[in-house]
Amino acid sequence: MKYNHVTFSFSIAAKGENDNELKEYAADVLENEAWDYMKMLVRSPENAEIGEEIDPVEIPDFFYDEGESDDSN
Repeated sequence: MKYNHVTFSFSIAAKGENDNELKEYAADVLENEAWDYMKMLVRSPENAEIGEEIDPVEIPDFFYDEGESDDSN
């Protein structure tokens, strides 16, 4: 089984007088249109990139049903 982070990339058109206003505008758009962005990401998994491998010690933090590895055998 592989365990990696997967990075989804998307951009939001924004307007503002400076970088902070651009970021605030984009955050507001994302907050108000989050479902549309989620649908876009789900429908376009080819735009995702496989990121860093998850450290085996961290697997239970991300995948609760995996539990601790059984080293007792």
